[in-house]
Amino acid sequence: NPPYIAHEDADIDPHVFQHEPHLALFAADEGLHCLKKWSRHLPEILKPKCIAIFEIGRKQGAAAKAVFEQLQIFSSVE
Repeated sequence: NPPYIAHEDADIDPHVFQHEPHLALFAADEGLHCLKKWSRHLPEILKPKCIAIFEIGRKQGAAAKAVFEQLQIFSSVE
């Protein structure tokens, strides 16, 4: 569960914002920096017929899907 919230995202639960370390919440590149960085290592660490699951923001679906599709290692990306 990498940090995935964009620094500019104003739609954050106040309780989360006040009590979670910002390092654990916010990432560069519209919140996708860690997802992009970590996903590049998946081809070398995943075994056949495995899945990868990342928590993402509700507005990041299309962008995250594109990151995983570009890897061209998954039979399905949802």
